[in-house]
Amino acid sequence: MIGYLPPPHFGPSTTYTSLLRSEFPQRFDVTFLDIRVARSVADIERFRPGKLVRMLGFLLHECWLLATNRFDFACSLVSVNRNAFIKDAALLGLARAFGVPTVLYAHGNNIPDFHDRSHPWVQRLIARTCRRAAGVIVLGESLRFNFARWLPQEQIFV
Repeated sequence: MIGYLPPPHFGPSTTYTSLLRSEFPQRFDVTFLDIRVARSVADIERFRPGKLVRMLGFLLHECWLLATNRFDFACSLVSVNRNAFIKDAALLGLARAFGVPTVLYAHGNNIPDFHDRSHPWVQRLIARTCRRAAGVIVLGESLRFNFARWLPQEQIFV
């Protein structure tokens, strides 16, 4: 599982904290890769060179995990800002390169709008990342539309 732990405290980091404190990791063999780069909510969408260094560290750590373990799937949050999505796509692409199916987690996002507002090369990256996923988890029935253009309904889970 690829995600964020606090700080900062925001929707996804709170969700992952709750999940990891629940019975879920006791019932399933969960390896969690914390990809936190921001220390505050204000820093989330800011570019900083240090974030690139941390990203390289995440990719190396994920590579080591993938080379030394056998995973049934890799689950990751998908972001709706360009730099964060590129990071998400790289981490998911690395898992797929090792033959691990990917599952996307959408924390109430509006990925179609993000896709439509993005540069054409980012649109292709978004579409490819979504189409290549084995499935996606959304937080409610009304959020299935977020992935309907890329995945059949039976691959979109609530």
